[in-house]
Amino acid sequence: MKKNIFKLIMVLVLALTVTSCGAQFNTVGIKVGNLENGAKVTSQDKITYYIYDGDLYKTESVDEKGRCIIQGDLSNVNVVGDKLFYYDNEISTICRSNSEGDRIHRIAEVYTNKFVVSKDNVYAEILTGQGSEDVEDIDNHSVVKMKVTEGKVTSTMPQVIIEKARIIGCIGDYIYVEKKIDGKRTVVKADYTGEEVATLMTLPENAQVIGGIDGFYVMGTVQESYGIYKFGIDGTMETMVTKVDKKTTGGSNVFNMTGDAIYYENYVKSTEDGKTTVKDNVIKMSLDGKEKTTVLENSQTMTYDIAAGADGVIYTAKSAFDLDTIPQWKVMK
Repeated sequence: MKKNIFKLIMVLVLALTVTSCGAQFNTVGIKVGNLENGAKVTSQDKITYYIYDGDLYKTESVDEKGRCIIQGDLSNVNVVGDKLFYYDNEISTICRSNSEGDRIHRIAEVYTNKFVVSKDNVYAEILTGQGSEDVEDIDNHSVVKMKVTEGKVTSTMPQVIIEKARIIGCIGDYIYVEKKIDGKRTVVKADYTGEEVATLMTLPENAQVIGGIDGFYVMGTVQESYGIYKFGIDGTMETMVTKVDKKTTGGSNVFNMTGDAIYYENYVKSTEDGKTTVKDNVIKMSLDGKEKTTVLENSQTMTYDIAAGADGVIYTAKSAFDLDTIPQWKVMK
């Protein structure tokens, strides 16, 4: 009898081990590029989570419409292990649930439009008002930290760990933030206590930053040339990947990356014989810039969101001057 019980236990342990080994669990809740593109999409182990019209959806394939698991006015979705994290705008609170949207716990009431989860830490960007009258001024923001555990929230009081900084994202065991040093926008690497480890690079004019373990891609103006530039993980500029035609109206060019490609918006506005034409396209490009394919074409100024899902890239698109339409997520072909 004891031998049979022992065999049964070993079978169960083996089954659990195989199951856990097959799963690909995140340690960071959202990729830097998706965070830069509004934090509406994240993924883990073949599952994509996305926010549409304030509701949170879950799907096993970006080719299929997801099922709504949480309704509300939500934003900033992260997933780490079997836990979802999101911001509930109705109660100004960072919340946590299981992967099916059940067992909801309130982590902290904090006013934020950007946060990222890494392991058992939540890092949020808050408005402090210590800078200029410009709300977007880096000095008007700080980064706070909240620690969570499996069973409960360990610290519900947000602790300021990096003053006068804005979040770029978490990569590996570090958090990357944007600070103003000598009046210039600068990328700073910090550990998870907030201690600054290295000052990496000064950002170009009008720059946007995405990145991963191999380095950063920056869209901005260097020596009067607007384009996408590759920087090493140490902040050293390696090369200009491609020139980009900059938007002159309707917001900034968007871009994002997957494991093997960059997607970026290219905007061309021209006037000939008194007639103005617009080409607001999205281009898929290899990481080295050598291969390019136009994947979206529009003859009007657009607003795009581009996000990496578990098994593909998804996007929304609408006229930049349409303030009412809530566009559906579609698969980038």
